[in-house]
Amino acid sequence: MTDIQYVQAHQLSCSFEQANQTLFSDISLTTGTGLHCLVGRNGSGKSHLVKQLAKQMPIQTGKVIHFGDIGYLGQTNGQSTDYSSIDAILAAQRRINEGQINSADFELMENQWDILARLEKALKHFQLPHNALELPDQTLSGGEQVRLSLAKLATAQFNFVILDEPGNHLDSIGKKLLINWLKTLPGS
Repeated sequence: MTDIQYVQAHQLSCSFEQANQTLFSDISLTTGTGLHCLVGRNGSGKSHLVKQLAKQMPIQTGKVIHFGDIGYLGQTNGQSTDYSSIDAILAAQRRINEGQINSADFELMENQWDILARLEKALKHFQLPHNALELPDQTLSGGEQVRLSLAKLATAQFNFVILDEPGNHLDSIGKKLLINWLKTLPGS
């Protein structure tokens, strides 16, 4: 992670030529740490804008620059940042613990030796079982899948987290857990 932490967007636009509809045009912004909310009516392009800010969809016009690592959680359960790096780090740690010596594993583990403790803390915070990562998705409810994605975001320690309506599948307890986690983020 870098010490300089902000996201810049320059002249972003999004339109659907077939429907002759412009969702937004020429949006420029700079956002630093802290909680920021995007509010607007349904269909106004909020999800498209945050996807572009998170670089989760192609940008039609303009550009986005990240000064920090970005985590993203979309509206639908399966739509989130690629957490394969967490899985890769856990696998590297397992191999090292088993006595295998591979320089790539040690490089991957750099500054990550506490990943199991961070993961266990995040799973506990979001009231998930310690083996939640090993469970098949179909055994988890929609709310549990969202909480698992949030636990992965918390474990990965991104500089910025972009959440697109994270409360959609959460019950009242899940929403309280989300709010409590948001309060722990830098700048909250």
